[in-house]
Amino acid sequence: MNWDILIGFAAGISGSIITLVGNYINNRQNHKFEIKKNLQNLTLEQSFKEYEIKTNMAKEYEKQGKSITIYPYSLHLVYYSKFAEYLSKENRTDKDLEKLLREVESYTKVYDENSRREKF
Repeated sequence: MNWDILIGFAAGISGSIITLVGNYINNRQNHKFEIKKNLQNLTLEQSFKEYEIKTNMAKEYEKQGKSITIYPYSLHLVYYSKFAEYLSKENRTDKDLEKLLREVESYTKVYDENSRREKF
């Protein structure tokens, strides 16, 4: 039996296996990064859209002689960021959701207490 050919074949196979495993790990990391990046972009877009819609609604109410108070954009961004963080968790529970809602409510209370809301 020719040992040179056998050693070359074994080295080729082991190199291929190492390359496949490395590519698999790299692809998984890239996929997780892309999901996180897309979620961040979606968070920014949706928080701004909600703020824009509520601002326009407030302007319409003002034309009708009604007053409405809206929260600043930063608070909308915090809400959406917290919800995106919750949705990206793999093992979500009802307790996690309750904790998130209490946390978001506490942010609203801080703004209410400090009267830092924008008025239209």
